[in-house]
Amino acid sequence: MTLVEFDRRFDGSCRDGLPDPNTLRFLEPFEFLDAYERYISVNETYYNSATKQILNLERYTTGKARQWYTLAARTLSTLTWAQFRALFLKTFGPNDLDGTIEEVLPHLRQGEQESVFLFNTRFATLQNYMSEERRRQLYRGGLKYFLNGLTTHRNLQLQVRLRAPTTLEAAMDIATELSETLDTVEASSHVPESGPITNAPPNATNAQETNILQLERLIDEDTSGARSSEIDNLVT
Repeated sequence: MTLVEFDRRFDGSCRDGLPDPNTLRFLEPFEFLDAYERYISVNETYYNSATKQILNLERYTTGKARQWYTLAARTLSTLTWAQFRALFLKTFGPNDLDGTIEEVLPHLRQGEQESVFLFNTRFATLQNYMSEERRRQLYRGGLKYFLNGLTTHRNLQLQVRLRAPTTLEAAMDIATELSETLDTVEASSHVPESGPITNAPPNATNAQETNILQLERLIDEDTSGARSSEIDNLVT
């Protein structure tokens, strides 16, 4: 990976108010750091100290985050990466991440044009950022919120509920399976508009017309009477 490939700039503005649950903007500082950590992990030979890792990150910030870096540069350069990460998330992340996620989850909804896969991913991403303890506490609630968030289009939500899943993972698997089945059925139900039908047996009228044409042709050709048996077969 090169510097050009990692170019997700962060302006530090996603803390302003509780975001729309369908955009999940409050997760941007976490995703930003996750992307940067993946970058330094494949360039660890160069980024072999916390100071290099921390100071290099500034080049990928803009706006409020860049101002914060400028004001706190001397302090930041003395931190370990773990200390810096905690400070960065405290500065730009929600004051209570678990609480914010618990507030957002009940209102998460699958978009009209959003696939089940993408909705599963958004929902799972939220839960993955919660502490393990709070995830356990939310075990049943997470399943309920997921079912409530599924689209009612094509009765998908109802069909998943009828399968009575007992875990969030089972509900996600069932929703994915049903969605794929519904897509297949919907695609096969689109019958092409009427056109010429090939390889179909002729109806009675067509058969009669064919026999008459063959009979007329044989009578015209059989001037010597050699094909009289064929003519008899067509007549009878």
